[in-house]
Amino acid sequence: MTADTYTASDGTSWDLTQECPPIPARCFDWNAVEENHEGEPCHAFGETRAACILDIEQRVSERAEETA
Repeated sequence: MTADTYTASDGTSWDLTQECPPIPARCFDWNAVEENHEGEPCHAFGETRAACILDIEQRVSERAEETA
């Protein structure tokens, strides 16, 4: 399992992990959880790290629109 941290455009910090399914040829499922989120944790997903980051940024953008 690979793990790292990503700082989103709004300054929030997300823990990214790469989970390898039981099939050895498929090691590409990425998950992210916002580190300092108040209340329920916020999750993002993607088949690649880049796709997961795009999902994070989409969620950050949607949250900004909701609070505007």
